[in-house]
Amino acid sequence: MSYLVPVDTKGILEANRAKGDRNLFLEFNKFIYEWQWDDSSNNYKLGNEKKNILKKLSDGNYATANKTLEYQVKRNKTAIDEFKKYGNEDEVGKVVNLETQWRLAVGVGSSGPLETGMTLHHLYGYPYIPATSVKGIARAAAYLLDEELCGLRLQIFNNYIEKLETKEFVLKGEFEKLKQELTYEEKNTDGERVKKTPTEDEYKIIRDNFCKLENIRCVFGSQSSVGAVTFFDGLPETFPKLDVDVLSPHYGKYYMNDGTYPGDWMQPVPSFFLTVAPNTKFGFSFYASCNPKRYKGFGLLPKNVIEMTKTWLVEGLKQLGIGGKTSSGYGYFEYPLEREGLKPPKQSFEITSKQLKKDEAIAEIISLDKKPYKVKIENIEGIFDCSGLNPSGLKLSIRSKIIVSLNYDNKLKKVISCKYSRG
Repeated sequence: MSYLVPVDTKGILEANRAKGDRNLFLEFNKFIYEWQWDDSSNNYKLGNEKKNILKKLSDGNYATANKTLEYQVKRNKTAIDEFKKYGNEDEVGKVVNLETQWRLAVGVGSSGPLETGMTLHHLYGYPYIPATSVKGIARAAAYLLDEELCGLRLQIFNNYIEKLETKEFVLKGEFEKLKQELTYEEKNTDGERVKKTPTEDEYKIIRDNFCKLENIRCVFGSQSSVGAVTFFDGLPETFPKLDVDVLSPHYGKYYMNDGTYPGDWMQPVPSFFLTVAPNTKFGFSFYASCNPKRYKGFGLLPKNVIEMTKTWLVEGLKQLGIGGKTSSGYGYFEYPLEREGLKPPKQSFEITSKQLKKDEAIAEIISLDKKPYKVKIENIEGIFDCSGLNPSGLKLSIRSKIIVSLNYDNKLKKVISCKYSRG
């Protein structure tokens, strides 16, 4: 079979493959080998090869990308250290090191030849988290994780940040002026556009939390003013291990809006995608400007802003998660266990698929906060309750691998929970 690619691209990629050093971005987005001609559609298709393609990509040798990534991590740290020299003894930069609790899927919804995507550096091919996403999760945490500010509707909060640049009438509680500034429109159930204004409770939240709101605008900026803090891309310490994961949508025709109703008789269509593996350490760098104009006259110092930003960023990554599929446990971070004086547990034996009996699967513990404990089952989407698990007696902790027996719901035709078997 022949492949239509530019001659120079073909030469470079084949040379890299010959020496075992590859560029994940190019191979993932531009140069997929396993296309097969499909007569029914009169086009090339991947058929059932997608999983194998992703497996080959995840097992590749990316030595050059790893070396480049290590240089970039070092440059970021050097830049932060240089910023500190100009801080007049106030800390103006910070590098926060966290690791993934479970898998990370950033850019999975982007377009590409494999239908699912992944955010990769366009030159060197290593996975990373864009600075815009890092800034976004910190800003979201500043609003959503504050027990008072979360009482504001998102549109009211955004209107305040974008439209009110330290207006004195906010402090005076002049409601009519606030109404004019914070009013927005949205469609009702009939499709008509109606005006929405802040409630009395929202007015009170704004008055009582004026300084908090101004601090958020100071750090992150608005459409008309730059923020005091600059965020870098979130980078893994080294080129990370990659895992192939699977989605199993059951009601494809229903979601395509072709008039088909969802039903248990529909067959799931597995869709494989690439993720960053659990326990991958990332560094998140940011620095605060020393320009007093950035601080809106509120008397904030760079070190105050750095501490606020660190708190928002860390809590956002720990509690909200970043990237895709956070509702299924992806994209959450925590401080490395070594910082807490702990070490990941050693398995008493290596668990493999050859040890599995019928209706058994390999699972990884992801939460031991309370019963029922939570696990992630290999090759099955979602997080599941696991019964019969005694972590202290078995000397298990988060990330321990175990074997579980699966509980099926015959009506739903899917796994609904599991029970500890051994491991």
